[in-house]
Amino acid sequence: YRACGRAFALAARYSDVMGEELAEFFLHQVARDDTVPLEELQRQLSQAEGDHDFRASKAVFQKPIAELGLQGLTLTRVLTHTEVEVELVPGGKDVPITEENKVEWLELHLHDKLYRSLRKAADAFREGLIDVLGGSRRTCPLLVLLSPAELAKMWAGAGVTEEQLRRWKEVAVVSREVQSQAAWFWELLEEADEEHRGQILKFTTGVHRLHQQGLSSFEVQPADGGDESLPRAMTCANMLQVPRYTSKAIFNQQLRKAIELCDGFQTL
Repeated sequence: YRACGRAFALAARYSDVMGEELAEFFLHQVARDDTVPLEELQRQLSQAEGDHDFRASKAVFQKPIAELGLQGLTLTRVLTHTEVEVELVPGGKDVPITEENKVEWLELHLHDKLYRSLRKAADAFREGLIDVLGGSRRTCPLLVLLSPAELAKMWAGAGVTEEQLRRWKEVAVVSREVQSQAAWFWELLEEADEEHRGQILKFTTGVHRLHQQGLSSFEVQPADGGDESLPRAMTCANMLQVPRYTSKAIFNQQLRKAIELCDGFQTL
């Protein structure tokens, strides 16, 4: 986790994205502390696992423990995907859940699930950030100036919006030999939904989401071959290499095939 923190810090320093959104409750513990009210714990659980979970709803306040499936349980929690049981309070395995303490159980349960069980990981991740950026939890600019939600969005990046696509086209350098094919490429992007735009972005650059500043460089260069050949990508240089396709439909077909085969990482 410390190594991961260093990688994320370098991404922040060089305005890069990691492509995946870290859980807000994890970043809250990294950047702030683990003092979180029950309402916020429920919101974070809902954000992470969906609002279908009764632990994230008002049901626990309104329904009896028998209807909630809590009858006969104690102040303990079984760790996710394990059979390990941890006590939420000292001697918790001997303290049954009752109507009187069910709210206390919920708060202890969620805090243990979202915070206490991740404390070592969060501490190590923070140390990795500070190794690169300096300071401490209270003085590191990244942790002081940005909220956990803002940190999550910064590292995750965003999909290819119309504005990002406009920026993509502006920075692109297109070889004269494939100007027609490049024009089809932009048309395919304009027609694509957000998911497919992300797949194309990943194939050509190695990431499926963009920093808020967008791409700073991109090239469309010719590749050997004709309609039977697949496009190639040099993701380290943000370069798409395009055979001289004779139609937009063929380009679309071969690009989709290349994306499927490469999954955005390999170079054909």
